[in-house]
Amino acid sequence: MLAACLALALIPPPATPNVLLIVLDDAGYGDFGFTGHPTIRTPHLDRLATQSVRSPQFYVSSPACTASRYSILTGKNPSRSGFGTWVLMPGSQPHLNPQEQTLAEVFHQAGYRTGLFGKWHLGFPNAANGHTPLALPRAHGFDEWFGIPYSNDMRGGDYPPLLWIESTPGGTEPVPGYRVYQREPDNRLYTTALTDRALAFMQRPGGPWLACVFHPMPHVPLTPHPRWAGTSRRGPYGDVMEELDAEIGRLVQEAERQNTIVVFTSDNGPWILKGLEGGSSGLFTDGKGSTWEGGIRVPMLVRWPGQLAPGVYAGPWASPDLLPTLTRLALGRATTTEDGVAVDLAGDGAGDRLLLFHGPDNTVTAARWGRWKLHLRLLSQVGGNYTADEPPLLYDLEVDPCESRNVAAQHPDVVAEMRAMVAARGR
Repeated sequence: MLAACLALALIPPPATPNVLLIVLDDAGYGDFGFTGHPTIRTPHLDRLATQSVRSPQFYVSSPACTASRYSILTGKNPSRSGFGTWVLMPGSQPHLNPQEQTLAEVFHQAGYRTGLFGKWHLGFPNAANGHTPLALPRAHGFDEWFGIPYSNDMRGGDYPPLLWIESTPGGTEPVPGYRVYQREPDNRLYTTALTDRALAFMQRPGGPWLACVFHPMPHVPLTPHPRWAGTSRRGPYGDVMEELDAEIGRLVQEAERQNTIVVFTSDNGPWILKGLEGGSSGLFTDGKGSTWEGGIRVPMLVRWPGQLAPGVYAGPWASPDLLPTLTRLALGRATTTEDGVAVDLAGDGAGDRLLLFHGPDNTVTAARWGRWKLHLRLLSQVGGNYTADEPPLLYDLEVDPCESRNVAAQHPDVVAEMRAMVAARGR
């Protein structure tokens, strides 16, 4: 055992950096010590934040699982997906188009080993799509996958059995190239098991790697590992968050031993519809399922020791920018996408890009342009009635991040210009 540990310690860093992309499911902006939560303890992420470029104005392009993950992996807005919805169901016909270029494919073509550990939610082989293997991760640039195909609450009742799946040569279920690791899995084991499998992948010799760890938590149902149950002052939600923090700490510790870019974020805001089983969006309005700030503004940390100085990137940027930004950082060249740009995280964030945010049918419901936020349609899963005004609404987020004062009447020129830009973009 000691010899093995010493051998691992002597692994030289690769000529090009590894990339560890960690995405939580439904974690809110306000759910962490480094964003001010008073009772949820996240010491490992707090430490990571002090070592990272922090982006307090980072957005996802949709406040729901499938559409957000599409943007993270393809660098495109969800309106380009062809899904027609922001959440695919187990029996949905659509899946990620194999013609799409994904983050995993770009890194795989550059000689990286690529692994996905956790939730996929971009399609599933079923009767509607002919049980196609093209619906699962290995058709989209990942060498291996260990995780669940869609959200953990899509089980029981009329749903098919939930499968915890791993890719394996010679496997046959649910399609060739995979096998069922657990049927109707014990979701208390997700966080630790996914970390264990990701660590084994990261420690394996053989070139640089891209590890995407897409944790299924803190999405409901909240099921912490037994050793974490009842340990947080915040209750079960806090138990899950503190377990995630500890397991992320293990991943970051391994990343520190190698030349690794670490990225941490969430797929959308907290599911406040679930009450105490959902998280907190901090000072922002609403949560998941809403294009108010609480549904789409999420934490973002990027750490690369010796290359990115810790600090704050103050400008707005969004999930479609991740693919070009990470390829420029790691590969020295940005992969262009229709909707993303390579963000200079060492810069001051100046500039007025148009960012688009999307609703249930993947059409644009809101936009950000410099200091301005425009709402074209109002969305809230909790029926939030935050204003008596009708859209379009305009907010100056530099002075009003809570979106409490509609200034559309005072700035009709800004409203008109933003509406014209959104119409011109079309997506």
